[in-house]
Amino acid sequence: MVYKPLDTERGTEIFSVEGYLGAISALNKRKEMSDAQLFFRGQEVDYWKVEPSIFRDNMLSVEHILMTEPLRQIPSEFREMRSDFEIIEKYQHYGMCTRLLDITTNPLVALYFACKEHGVEEYQNDNGIYQQKPCGIILYKEERNPVVAESQSIQIILALSKYNLGEGTTIADVLKKLLKEHVISDEQSRRWLTKEGIVEFIRMVQNVYTVLPILSNKRLVRQSGAFLIPGKFNFTIVDGNVKDGIIDKCEGNLRDEFEESFFYIEGENKKTILDELSNCNIHSASLFPELEYQLQHIKIVNESNARLVSYFEKFQGFSYGKQDTDTIDSGEFKQKEAMCELKDILQNDELINTVLKIFKDNQQIDWLKRDSILSKIKYEINRALLKDGMDRKSAQELAVLIVSRVKMIHLEKH
Repeated sequence: MVYKPLDTERGTEIFSVEGYLGAISALNKRKEMSDAQLFFRGQEVDYWKVEPSIFRDNMLSVEHILMTEPLRQIPSEFREMRSDFEIIEKYQHYGMCTRLLDITTNPLVALYFACKEHGVEEYQNDNGIYQQKPCGIILYKEERNPVVAESQSIQIILALSKYNLGEGTTIADVLKKLLKEHVISDEQSRRWLTKEGIVEFIRMVQNVYTVLPILSNKRLVRQSGAFLIPGKFNFTIVDGNVKDGIIDKCEGNLRDEFEESFFYIEGENKKTILDELSNCNIHSASLFPELEYQLQHIKIVNESNARLVSYFEKFQGFSYGKQDTDTIDSGEFKQKEAMCELKDILQNDELINTVLKIFKDNQQIDWLKRDSILSKIKYEINRALLKDGMDRKSAQELAVLIVSRVKMIHLEKH
């Protein structure tokens, strides 16, 4: 798929953690509401919609199953849960599709997620199609009155998420269920079945709420987590007949819930900023307390210290040079023939001379037959290729090819 480049007219590019913190400080000073709190969301790709996972891939059509089936199949996991919000929060933690959208009060956490590496994609502008790594993007919003998970509006939306509303469910059916589950009062049920009262109900369940969650797990605490919970329900009421009106679930992009202005990071700058964030103790191990992320971080930190190691070669016994009567003399090194082969493989004359020198320095009796010597040659060629700027995998494969081709030249005489 080909994407349009990010429109940066309303964006502020971030080059460093220091610059970003300065921009956030300025943002706090010019808030429209002095007592409002800022919430942030970082996304690694600029063209992604801002939507909870349940809105993707038509999963909303089976939301009622996803919200209830775990309670039936593994009830012991949720026995201590006190509310629907605690349950859906646990679903979110373990990767289930939900209508929760992760946000954070910590701008550095949002920066971390915006800087996650992403592969190259195709973009198109007036000059044609080109490839680049997508920008990361950080959205933000002011919220003066975030709600708590126990509020009635949140309880109603989460209750609706468990209902199958795809088959002509009426407003009367929904209110009856909510009343039976003690989510609403009898007085509310009666009022919301009137033409005047139903507007209150519709506004409540079509709203998008900023929710301060129950900090029930370490990940939420470390990420300073919060959520957006979208209502996003459609209503069809004919001739003012509220009772038989239809309510249905629908998807929606939550981009409008955030300010038009945003921060962005060019794909090529992400790695540099991630390194800076790591120095500020913002990395996978600090944000994700689970063991897999702790081990992953340790691995990443030590990748830069990795060095080339030799290939395994089965021990062939001791070598005694020219006194070893069981060996076959490989003869004089065929430098001209080897150079022709190398020119066919390598384009760099300096590198060709380096490889030839490696072969000549390691030439000795029976060098063609001794795996330990050939392994040493491969190792040294590999190092030379890496030093020349080749990536590790390509260098290993090319070193094997070079040794194989040069060896074939010298075996021809036998």
